[in-house]
Amino acid sequence: MAQYVITANRVLDGAVVYVADGRRWTTRLVEARPFAARKAGDDDLAWARTREAFACDPHLIKVALGDAGPVALDTKQRIRAAGPEVMLAALGFLDARPDARHIHKAELPDDTPPAEAVPEAPPPADQRV
Repeated sequence: MAQYVITANRVLDGAVVYVADGRRWTTRLVEARPFAARKAGDDDLAWARTREAFACDPHLIKVALGDAGPVALDTKQRIRAAGPEVMLAALGFLDARPDARHIHKAELPDDTPPAEAVPEAPPPADQRV
């Protein structure tokens, strides 16, 4: 059964944040406080909306409860939770960092083009000829 967590983007740097237990912000989806129903999260959502100087556009998203905690159900939220560099690495644009959380190619949506079908990224500015 789907559950819900509150997410937003941090104003300072745009990082994805979630409301955790104790009404604190976290950047880790697995630490987010799950709610069994949308209505159950209304009080914490109201609180998050009073903190828009810190995090913009707080809203509820659907999650499933995995062994380690909440797991995003839709592709957009999985990409937000993993960070954009993970998807870019999976598509071959960036070298995967050893400390990065990985999305394995088997977890990518069926409509994701293979890395060889994606146009090559331009070289960094300091390496252009």
